[in-house]
Amino acid sequence: MREDDFEAIAHAKTSLLQGVPPEKRHKVLACMNAKLIHFEKGSSLSNNWDAPLGTIYLLKGHVRIDCLSASGDRSILFDYFNDMPIMTCNVPKIFSSDDVRIIALEDCTVISFDFSQEAENRTCCMKYINTVRKNIVCRLNLVNSLFLHRIDILSRRTIRSKIASYLTVLAQYKQSNTFEIQMTRQELADYLCVERSALSREIGKMKHEELIDCVKGHFRIKKDLSSFI
Repeated sequence: MREDDFEAIAHAKTSLLQGVPPEKRHKVLACMNAKLIHFEKGSSLSNNWDAPLGTIYLLKGHVRIDCLSASGDRSILFDYFNDMPIMTCNVPKIFSSDDVRIIALEDCTVISFDFSQEAENRTCCMKYINTVRKNIVCRLNLVNSLFLHRIDILSRRTIRSKIASYLTVLAQYKQSNTFEIQMTRQELADYLCVERSALSREIGKMKHEELIDCVKGHFRIKKDLSSFI
């Protein structure tokens, strides 16, 4: 990693390095063979990844994992946002298939590093390497909770309940009632497992009832949606 990259991460506000003193971060990242990689919007992380082992952590940006179905359609599996681990250990081997891809929806910055035996044997950094590992586990818990929310959304019986649940989860994560959903209406319908026409009709009804406001992918929750969840 370049010296200026070390400096950028050392002073970055990220959960990844919480508990690691700024003056120690340079050494810890070096011990973990850290690499900082930038991806432009629209580029594929899976095709350009040159470190099949270790951990990939999204410092900044928005990344989507999707897959190609037997019918030739692409289905959105999951979206990753700032401060999330994307994949760990040998999981990247999954993405050698053309059926699954990881796409940067905006300019992204990721950091890769490893927890190999060689790295962990460096006693000078062992304490803080363990701290980084604990931080990753905490962030993985967040990712797992979002996966559970996805399952919960899909289990809803009505379209309005699915929409309300999905928008509420996004608002909680974004910590704002106003946010952007970077999906086409068809992609959002596929994500929620509903028909596009039915989705558009229900969103129209919710706008008419002044529950939400939306212009293309920009959404604003105007009233509490919990009664529909």
